[in-house]
Amino acid sequence: MGTTLEMSIGIFGLTLLLTAFILGNFWGRGQQVLYYQVMNFVGGFTLAWYAFELRNWVFTILEGIWGAFAFANFIVALTTRAKKKKSES
Repeated sequence: MGTTLEMSIGIFGLTLLLTAFILGNFWGRGQQVLYYQVMNFVGGFTLAWYAFELRNWVFTILEGIWGAFAFANFIVALTTRAKKKKSES
C-alpha cells in the first residue's frame, strides 16, 4: 500500500487531476487555461510516480501519458497566449 507520505502524495495528485477535469468540464475552456494544464501535468506525473512506487505498471503508463499530453497542451496554450498578446500589440 505504501507509506503515509506516498499515500498523501498520491491523494494530492489525484485531487489535482480530478479538480482540473471538473473545472475543464464545467467551465469548458480547459484546453486554453494554463492552470488547468499545470494541474493536469503535475497531477498526472504525481500519480505516475505513486503508481511506480506501488509497482502498478499499467497505472504508471496511463498517468505518465496523461501527464505528457498535459505538458504538451501546456506548451500549446503558452504559445497561443503569446501569439494572441503579440497580435494585440
